[in-house]
Amino acid sequence: MSISRPYAAGLVYSLCLHAVLLSLFLISLDNDAPEQMADDRLTDVVNASVVDEAEIEAEVEKLKRREESKRLREQERQKRLQEDLEQEEQRLAEAREQHRLEEQRAEEDRLQRRAAEAEKLAALTRQEKEERTRLAALKEEMEKAEKQKLAEERRIAALAAKREAEARKFKEEQKRREAEATQQEEEQKRKEAEARKQEKERQQIEDEAARHEEEAAKQRDAAVSRGKRRAAADVRAVIRRKVNRNWIRPPSAGRGLSCTIRVKLIPGGEVIEGRVVKSSGNVAFDRSAERAVFKSSPLPVPDDPALFETFRNFDFIFRPDD
Repeated sequence: MSISRPYAAGLVYSLCLHAVLLSLFLISLDNDAPEQMADDRLTDVVNASVVDEAEIEAEVEKLKRREESKRLREQERQKRLQEDLEQEEQRLAEAREQHRLEEQRAEEDRLQRRAAEAEKLAALTRQEKEERTRLAALKEEMEKAEKQKLAEERRIAALAAKREAEARKFKEEQKRREAEATQQEEEQKRKEAEARKQEKERQQIEDEAARHEEEAAKQRDAAVSRGKRRAAADVRAVIRRKVNRNWIRPPSAGRGLSCTIRVKLIPGGEVIEGRVVKSSGNVAFDRSAERAVFKSSPLPVPDDPALFETFRNFDFIFRPDD
């Protein structure tokens, strides 16, 4: 495990400070030796000389004060050294604690980085797995699409071949039909020419017969036309009277109104149709006239079939106020 820069600098500083303190202690021991020698010489002088007791006591007191002062200085020095040592130990302890905290933070950072890298690796692994799954699915889908494409191409090719065969068959059938149509057209033209020839001959015969019939009809019509006109007028008068009897005047219909009704009959005089073809201008009057015509069915018609034909489909002018 490597030592951080702050901790290494603190260790070097501590060693230097201890060396300085040791040097100072040794120097103090050297200074005490001359003083001890001086004290010894002083003792010899005292023993050799005859001095009075007061001087001795004063000298002794002086020596005691000196020793006390030296002891106090030494205690102060020792105290300062102890304080320096304690401060240095505290600083070293703080440096060691700082180093421990830094190592702890570094370890936590490493653990966090490892956890992050592990999570990232797991995410990459999941992503890679998902990508492999996606690629596998894509590959399967592409293979499926390719199979479908090949199947579709084969189906289209088969369909094209079938259509080509059908086209050839259709062309052959068309040629055959065209040939038959040409033959039939020629045969039809021949038949039509023959039919026109026969029709022309028949028309000539019919025209000749029609001329004879027309001359005979003119002769017959001249004899009966006057009687038919009188008979038809009589029938119309009878029809008008019957319709008038069956008509109910609407409240809104004023006097003098008239309308034209187209009437269709079947033999026997039964009305199968009666509708206004020329309005009176009053819708209620027109509807009442149509109802009166149907209510009058069957209408009186002539027994002569030829005369009845003039009443099979005729216009009837309805004027109830005449």
